[in-house]
Amino acid sequence: MFFSKRGLFFLLIMYSLVGYAAPAEDEPGCNGGDFAHEAIPDFEDDSPVDPFESMLEQLRRNLQPAQLSFSDWFWAVEGDRKGAKKKYRLLITLQASLKFLESARETLMQARELGVHLDALHSIKNFVHLSQAALLRMCDIFASDMRLLDRALPEGEKPALEALKDEILGDRAVEMLSPMMRQILSGLNEALVVTNRLLDGDTAPPRTEEISTEHMLSRLRILYSLSQVADPDTASAFAGAEDETLEVVANLVSNAQQAGRQLAEIAIGASKAYRDFGTKPVDSDTYRCVYGAEQKSGHYVGFSVADKAGGMPPEVLRSIFVSGITFREDEGGTGLGLAWVRRVVLSRGGFVEVETQQGSGSRFTVWYPASELVDVVPRPSAPIPDGGKEVVLIDDTRGNLQIMLMFLKARGFNVRGFSTRREALRYLEVNANQVGAVVSDLNTGDDIDMEALLEFTRQHSALYVAICSGDEMGTPPPGVLGTFPKPVHMGEMSEELARRVGKRN
Repeated sequence: MFFSKRGLFFLLIMYSLVGYAAPAEDEPGCNGGDFAHEAIPDFEDDSPVDPFESMLEQLRRNLQPAQLSFSDWFWAVEGDRKGAKKKYRLLITLQASLKFLESARETLMQARELGVHLDALHSIKNFVHLSQAALLRMCDIFASDMRLLDRALPEGEKPALEALKDEILGDRAVEMLSPMMRQILSGLNEALVVTNRLLDGDTAPPRTEEISTEHMLSRLRILYSLSQVADPDTASAFAGAEDETLEVVANLVSNAQQAGRQLAEIAIGASKAYRDFGTKPVDSDTYRCVYGAEQKSGHYVGFSVADKAGGMPPEVLRSIFVSGITFREDEGGTGLGLAWVRRVVLSRGGFVEVETQQGSGSRFTVWYPASELVDVVPRPSAPIPDGGKEVVLIDDTRGNLQIMLMFLKARGFNVRGFSTRREALRYLEVNANQVGAVVSDLNTGDDIDMEALLEFTRQHSALYVAICSGDEMGTPPPGVLGTFPKPVHMGEMSEELARRVGKRN
């Protein structure tokens, strides 16, 4: 009896396997008769893989580990200047990130050969180049240590490596490295923003909005830490698209870097001027202006990038905005950057000027229509896409705020930053229904205290409210659902915000 039961069990198993088997090619129908409709479908996606999308995924896999490593190291050092800064941890980060960025550069070259979204790829390349250039400067500083790290150390030299692990970076060294770290991290963040945008299929031109000139300059100060970034002659706002404008200026800086090969010789500035197009500009051997057929007279805000790379001859000046023409001596030129700059700026109602002097240098200026509305009460935002409400960040330390904004934006969040609680409250009063989370520094030096902000947020129970502080916070006040000690671990903040409010992608 025991044998018959065991035999019956195996028969049932075999019947099940046969019943769910796929039909032979020369037999109609399906083995298993009446059980055929219960067969488990094959969910494997047999659709062809988009090679461009695969390369973008590979690019993101190369950029994200480097970004996370630098973000953790940056916040640890910036948030604890008086504590121990382990050089060994920095060297490991440099070593790994060099390999990731080199892989990213190779992936970009392969993707460019497919001829898809060349403008966006060019912007990613500029940001990757920016990070790589700063990374190489840091490696130059620690060249001997890097060689020690790369060697297969014999037993007798291991104590030297142990000593290196314990070596402390002094405050002066941190002050020297901090701008480079900001530059590397900012370049990685911006490259990821564009990569994520392409992977999401968002290739339409961003809508025109009013942008504060000072806000754009603050992003440029972070992105180009070692450049001179002058304050605007007069405060103003302009009509454009924020990320797009940053990519435009990044193109100009990248060209200047490649021409002069010295970031310190590049200056970035902003100005506001009235331009009369009743009389059209006249080109010469040292001046070129590209503008729309119906360019309007009026006030414009300009962002200029000047170099000391020796200037351009007349034949180069005449052709620099033609797509596909490059005057780079190496093989890295595509002739796409300035052609894209021209097209984008003109589409926003602006124009581009070039001034050059052979033996000296060149200045490129992109001009956008000035906005009459400066520091106005914020208007209601456009509807947030499904899957992610806005995250409002409040921190009176500009560098910290910009890094957090760029980190979370690269992770796919809808983010908006304010340096005071008063500004944030003005925005929340108009846009509370669009906001899912508010994260505020506990001590902002603001004339509005934390309790005033919490009084407002308690009236909107759906809001997730968190505070950040470098001091002991103790029990959070009523209405605060989360705390983040400084230096903030951005990976943990990103995970918590994703769980609370979601992302846009």
